[in-house]
Amino acid sequence: SMSEKYPDFLNYHGLAHLFLNEYDNAINLFKEAIRLNPNYVEAQFNLGVALYKSALEGVKDPQAVAVPARVSIYLKQVRDLKKYRIPHWRKSFNQLLELLKDNNHEMIIPQLEQFQLRLVDLMGHQEKIYEFYLRFLFGGIDLSLPTINKYERYFIDTNSEHNHYPDYWNDLGTFNLIKSRSLYQKAMEELEKALSLAPEFEDAKHNLKMTKSHEKGFLILLRAILK
Repeated sequence: SMSEKYPDFLNYHGLAHLFLNEYDNAINLFKEAIRLNPNYVEAQFNLGVALYKSALEGVKDPQAVAVPARVSIYLKQVRDLKKYRIPHWRKSFNQLLELLKDNNHEMIIPQLEQFQLRLVDLMGHQEKIYEFYLRFLFGGIDLSLPTINKYERYFIDTNSEHNHYPDYWNDLGTFNLIKSRSLYQKAMEELEKALSLAPEFEDAKHNLKMTKSHEKGFLILLRAILK
């Protein structure tokens, strides 16, 4: 549901603030994401990184700052999620966990940042996908076909790695349902055009009547799927 996806927005916005070194904003956003979904281990991990970077800011002796235990604890929990149980991911997790054992901040920070971006990029353009859903739900029925087509590239990913994730196929299927809704409207307009040119065209009359009779049900179906 959309309400379940809201913590993702907070997590992504938290990361944006974190990469701008706006630590207080980032920490608050991660905490809110976790409040809404305490099992959101990626956000828990990101909060650990934010607290770590915040502790390093302006400190006289960086070596006196230890990597917070939270970073390693939640990195291990992220690693244990089913979607990351793939050999190349396991290798990346384990390399980073080894690196975290030392207090070599200059090496650790860039690796953590790169890793955070990889976690976000797993589904590719995920924020655009949520933006599309929101526009459909709250801008409703009026999403035009050209607008829908502009979003298509955010749903279709040629990276075969993503094809193993059920979320990828679920999002793509939902997108195509919304697109088919727009094509449905386009079809009605074309049938109406046929009747404006030939009012007694029985096939067009029949097709338009059948199409209109199912229009409301189609929209109810889409809203039920997305809410």
